[in-house]
Amino acid sequence: MPPKFLAFFFVLLLSGPAAQAQDFAVKDIDCGQWPEVRLTVQLPEAQETADHYTLSLPAEGQPLKAASLEGPKDPIEPLSIVVALDTSPSLSRADFAAAKEALGDYAAQLESGERLALLGFNDHVQAVTGFTADQAVIANSLKGLSLAGSKTELYKAMRFGVDLLKDAPGRRLLLVVSDGWDEGREVTSWQVLKAAQEHKVQINAIGLPGKSPDSDNHLAILENLAKDTGGLYRKAGSPASLSLAVYDLLKAQRQTRPNGYQYELKFILPPTGPGAEPDIKATLTRQIGANGQTLSLTLTPPRAADTPPATPDAAAPEPEDIPWWQQPWAWGSAAVAVVLLIILVVILTRRKSAARAARNQATVALNITPNRHTVAVQSPRQSSPFILELTELGLRFSLSPGTATLGAGPGNDFQVDIPTVSGKHAEFQVTTTECRVKDLNSTNGTQVNGRNISQWTILKNGDWLTFGTARAMLRLNR
Repeated sequence: MPPKFLAFFFVLLLSGPAAQAQDFAVKDIDCGQWPEVRLTVQLPEAQETADHYTLSLPAEGQPLKAASLEGPKDPIEPLSIVVALDTSPSLSRADFAAAKEALGDYAAQLESGERLALLGFNDHVQAVTGFTADQAVIANSLKGLSLAGSKTELYKAMRFGVDLLKDAPGRRLLLVVSDGWDEGREVTSWQVLKAAQEHKVQINAIGLPGKSPDSDNHLAILENLAKDTGGLYRKAGSPASLSLAVYDLLKAQRQTRPNGYQYELKFILPPTGPGAEPDIKATLTRQIGANGQTLSLTLTPPRAADTPPATPDAAAPEPEDIPWWQQPWAWGSAAVAVVLLIILVVILTRRKSAARAARNQATVALNITPNRHTVAVQSPRQSSPFILELTELGLRFSLSPGTATLGAGPGNDFQVDIPTVSGKHAEFQVTTTECRVKDLNSTNGTQVNGRNISQWTILKNGDWLTFGTARAMLRLNR
């Protein structure tokens, strides 16, 4: 992309939840060395000072300044970064040029212990460089990239990037620059998400303008992948300069982590004698520039013992020796055991019933007559001629002869409850040898093999259907 506006979108990335990290929180309060109070606090940034903190007490006119701030207890982890750049013709040349320049600036800001690997993807996924901190190698590799190929293997490239990062030291960051379009069939977005969550890889993404009329739907999937892995997403609506924003993004990634940093914050309270003080309500304030945050705390000073130690009573006569089975505790234990046994039997019975219901539900098919719709369990001799698989959503529907509707509403024969699917989205007509589909004036449309449809369309084995952003494949039930 020509260098002008995409920097703005990286700046916006910094204002997202991962860049801000968590608000500060108090994890532990230690008043054992009163009037010294030690607070274990979780802070969003690694660079903090005691000057940021004050403690307000009801009896004090002015807030108390923190005596010290020690930490962080955990060292700042280095970054292992994989950058995946879309090199397919679905991008404009201006966007692609600006992206290369911005990523070059990104690599120029790497510090000691930080490494970057570069991927390019179109029809194929190409590992342009392995993990390296050599800025010259990265810059020359970026210059050598060009738009090529005829399709986009986005999810395959993202899965490849996750595999590169799974054994990398430090924090693992996958930065994707793409228009979100994917034409591959080997890897799904669901598989990318599961792999990233399993290997603790944070996906960050810049969504570039695409040439496809439904590019927003594809970018929505990319945005969800970033959000579900704790990463950041921004859509770049026009070419822009990324240099300053990339630097700020890299700085924020160095200074923040999803779970924050733990420090020990110490205050010295005005001296008072222990023993008679009640709990003290206090307010902890974190002030950085114009931004202030407060937390309410309860401080419990050490107290002297209120009562003298008990003295033993006069010797009492030994109780009569009663057999254990006549003891009250034995009857109570037996009653508890019986109740637990009954509960266990009920739980096991319900689980078996639920399992049978699940097996029966898997064979339910929709049978349609001219006058009514009924749902019946198929006999072993009946079978649905077609299967509709929505692999990314983990759904599988049997298409039996007749008509059926698909949509997000509960009244549909096939319910796909995601935001981009309309209440009644599409209708199917099925015979023993043929399956047809028609869009029901849905908001985001229905596609067959990437082509929008509005009339009845005959389907064949292996056709890809798209309902909003939900992708499905039609298969013969063999």
